[in-house]
Amino acid sequence: MWGPHYVNRLYRAIERNLTLPHRFVLFTDDTNGIDPKIEIGPWNPPSLMGWLPTLQAFSPDSGLTGRVWILDSDIIITGNIDHFFGFPQYKFINRRKVQTAKKRYMNSGEGVMFNAGWGHDLAWKPLTEQTGEVEQSTGGDDRPFYDQYVMPYVNIAYWDDLLPGQFVSFQLQLKPARKRKHWQQRIEKTRIISFHGRYKNHLRLAKGNGWIERYWY
Repeated sequence: MWGPHYVNRLYRAIERNLTLPHRFVLFTDDTNGIDPKIEIGPWNPPSLMGWLPTLQAFSPDSGLTGRVWILDSDIIITGNIDHFFGFPQYKFINRRKVQTAKKRYMNSGEGVMFNAGWGHDLAWKPLTEQTGEVEQSTGGDDRPFYDQYVMPYVNIAYWDDLLPGQFVSFQLQLKPARKRKHWQQRIEKTRIISFHGRYKNHLRLAKGNGWIERYWY
């Protein structure tokens, strides 16, 4: 949605901040402008609505192995993330919903982690066999999908509890800070910052959020 440079920058951020053996796999049917070092996965999602295509990672034909981590292309990584892979005992890890004083929610399913090959029956089967029903009940949003079809049936963990303050929303958790001079101190304690809404990284950078340039390149 925001161009291949978002994917390429995420790839470079992963390479800078993850020292464990890993693969960076992009599921797409359009590789124009994508760094040739990025691995391209098969593209055949049952639904193209909203964020549901990210569920391609649960497909038995995904080609993924080991621990799988679904990340949005508009996140910013601020430091080493090796320790995020230190919780193999949990089959499914997600983020908690975040609510502000104005009743706004961070409702994304980004940052989901699970073992490759797990979740076919819970995630992939309903998406392929009940596509229309899934689209209607979730509005194309992956978080309602997980809430309805996955999380009630598995013992899950949350990044907010495992690594407090390290996977945060800029809009709902960092931006409300009253004193901007303290932002850098708060940012340095994070590892992943996500951006919600339409006001994405490049727009914030253009508006003078210079700290973004330090990590997003």
